[in-house]
Amino acid sequence: MAPYVDAYSIGYLEQVSSGVVIGLLVNMLIFPLLSVDAEGWQFSNP
Repeated sequence: MAPYVDAYSIGYLEQVSSGVVIGLLVNMLIFPLLSVDAEGWQFSNP
């Protein structure tokens, strides 16, 4: 195998793992805030 294949694989794994971490952070931090805002809006606008 060519040596650039290993570097490509490592880069791909880094990119995928960082995407997973960012996705989990967004799901834990931003989406709960949006649902709390939506609940408050529903209670204030019957």
